[in-house]
Amino acid sequence: MEAPYPTTPISPSTTRIGWIGIGLMGSPMASRLLAAGYFLTVFARNPSKALHLQSQGAFLATSPQHLAQS
Repeated sequence: MEAPYPTTPISPSTTRIGWIGIGLMGSPMASRLLAAGYFLTVFARNPSKALHLQSQGAFLATSPQHLAQS
């Protein structure tokens, strides 16, 4: 049986993260992932709330479907 999780190590150079929910708790968590060097794409119902994460290097998805595809 195959492992249900990645067998390669998780690292900023090989791992891409999609993040939904950048409220009071999600935003600081996403910010820490960016500071650690991870490639991060976020989705926010109100795109203006993602501006501070975009200034740190996050990419903004236009929908949850777009986030999953990227």
